[in-house]
Amino acid sequence: MKDEELKESKLLLEVEIKNLQKFVDPAKKIIEELELKEELSEEEKKKLDDSKSEVLLLEKEIKERQEKIKDIDEEVKHREEVRLQIDNALKDFVIDEDVKESYILHDLKFCDHIEVKDEEDKVIEVKHIPWEKDAILKDLKLKLDLDKANKLVRRVKHYKHNKKKGELESRLKPLVENNVYFNAAFGEEIEIINGEKHVVGEVRRIAKWDKDDLIDFEAKVLKLEEAKIKLDEKEKKEKPIIERKLEYSKIDELLLEALVEKLEEGRPEKMVEYLKLRKEIKDKHPLED
Repeated sequence: MKDEELKESKLLLEVEIKNLQKFVDPAKKIIEELELKEELSEEEKKKLDDSKSEVLLLEKEIKERQEKIKDIDEEVKHREEVRLQIDNALKDFVIDEDVKESYILHDLKFCDHIEVKDEEDKVIEVKHIPWEKDAILKDLKLKLDLDKANKLVRRVKHYKHNKKKGELESRLKPLVENNVYFNAAFGEEIEIINGEKHVVGEVRRIAKWDKDDLIDFEAKVLKLEEAKIKLDEKEKKEKPIIERKLEYSKIDELLLEALVEKLEEGRPEKMVEYLKLRKEIKDKHPLED
């Protein structure tokens, strides 16, 4: 029964009680007057009995209607409580694009279906248009479906939790392909086995993480990402120096020959060639200031 129907039923019952009461009061007055008499005629006795029976019947009818009104009031109160609980359940609930793109709203029938037809009026596609929060609240409160409200919140929370966890897993994967970033972020962990020291691998250490604790999990991933940035910046600065030194090492033999020929034989040609190659290396592998 709809809310308006409940209100109308209550008003109708109250009117019926009022009308019944109009017959109760005169009947009670007759009973009161007859019971004050010391002796009653047969006709008066009958009238007294009839009046008592009438009052009992009327009061029974009134009581039945009062019970129905009580049931309606309890139902109205119950509905108000359920709607308040639904409001509370969805108080901080957000219907963002992420939720709309998931299958949850469609699965829980919080979607409008729009048929796309071709020129021959044949359905070629059915588009699912997710509802906004206000529409969902209205539907849940109309149907008094607190269970569905709680289910919606749980489903979305679970979906977002798993999505976030998956994103963190994806960010973690390239950071632990070797132990360089891990050791820089968390240092080494040593365990003693049979009196000998052993380094605990990052795979075993990560296996101990509670990845469902997303706050802690994200903090650890961020720490690894920060370590990667620092190490990558360091490598970026050192790489040209290393590459230049490597190229220099390839012409070291020429330097020795150039020095010998220049000093002992007075021929600077190879030294000129060496210096030319050295300049080319410096130009090819410039260093940051």
